[in-house]
Amino acid sequence: MSESVVEPVKVGRYRDAEREFWAVRAADARSVRELRMPFDMWAAIGPPGWVLGPDRPLEELRSLPPVRPGARVFGVEQANPDDDSYARPLLGWIKPATALIGAGATMRFPAHTTALDCEPEVVVVIGRAVSRRATPTDAVLGWTLGGDTSVRDVGRPTGAADLYTMKAQDEASPVGPTIVIGPADDVLRDSPRTIAVDDAPADPITAAVDDLAAVLLFLDERCRLRPGDLVFTGTGRRPTPVAGRWLAEGGRVRISAAGADDLEVVVGAKERARRPSRWSSSSPEVLGV
Repeated sequence: MSESVVEPVKVGRYRDAEREFWAVRAADARSVRELRMPFDMWAAIGPPGWVLGPDRPLEELRSLPPVRPGARVFGVEQANPDDDSYARPLLGWIKPATALIGAGATMRFPAHTTALDCEPEVVVVIGRAVSRRATPTDAVLGWTLGGDTSVRDVGRPTGAADLYTMKAQDEASPVGPTIVIGPADDVLRDSPRTIAVDDAPADPITAAVDDLAAVLLFLDERCRLRPGDLVFTGTGRRPTPVAGRWLAEGGRVRISAAGADDLEVVVGAKERARRPSRWSSSSPEVLGV
């Protein structure tokens, strides 16, 4: 007798004509049931104690990035993913919440780049504060998919990588569409993700971090993690550009991983420059951070 497969619980954030709300997505992805509880409460107690509303057709709703308003967005990866030595320092940054877009949205194409790239990543969602007495990963609510969109030809105007220009572009990093409720350790370790542009074949991409507890402590030592915060976990050994080519106007970007809902967006028209670039665009130094 074959064992039945238990579908993971998935939660998304949606907007109707009047307001925004969190909801549990049905297994057939055709409807949702609103979570009628504050985020802190439902994130802490888990699905058995949730209070849900009636079914609502998903086609009538707009999918939003599954991030709590006011939450922070962090990124962490090993500084030298190709270094197999024991000492591999962590590298971190912060994205503004305005950098995030939801499934089905249009990705902004900044004027000041000819090398727009997107890395498929597992994004960990924090459900409660990191306790000093408990295992750090107990703070995890679940995980979702994300595209860490980067401007690769930023150069080194100050002698180091300009991570602000590279990582913090408004309306450029897709996230979602849903949070898979549960631990993220196995996903980071065992579930490669792919990114495809216009249905071109893509190679699986692995995680850049192999110790989620260490990542959470690294962040929490600097900024106390709060419920709703997101953590981009980077990519491991990968080509540049990750998708096999730089992103272009009108391109359809699809990020996939086992157990998650596909995340798909469209690249918008390239913006017009308002001033000359401060670095050479004729032969840019491409940075793979």
